Amino acid sequence: MVEKVRDKAEERGLKVLLVSAYRNSKTCPIHGVEMSFPLGPKLGLCPRGHWVHRDVASVLNMLKKATEKLEGKYAEAVKRALSAVDEKMLEEWSRQVLEAEGSIRTPRPAVLARASPMTPAGRGDGDPDGDRGRL
Repeated sequence: MVEKVRDKAEERGLKVLLVSAYRNSKTCPIHGVEMSFPLGPKLGLCPRGHWVHRDVASVLNMLKKATEKLEGKYAEAVKRALSAVDEKMLEEWSRQVLEAEGSIRTPRPAVLARASPMTPAGRGDGDPDGDRGRL
């Protein structure tokens, strides 16, 4: 699979960087400290008080590791973008991931399961379709 990705990237003049996935999902991407997982394996709690989904943490931590392998101006651009990430963003992204996974549901307005009939009972003309044979 890596070779196929490399081939496609090469066709487009892009470079592929391999980054270790080791322990990325257990480390807070903002503070660099190990998170605890008191509510289960998906949602980590940073010792500084905010929640991060382990997939969000992993992606951001791998991106940080990739900056070590990037050329100067690209590394600086990625570092600038990562420096703008705050706890509020992490929690929002984590909520969106949980929602996409189906772990949580966004409240939706109630919808009637069945609408009332257009012609009240007992007022029809005996035609069960109500169209008197015309369509």
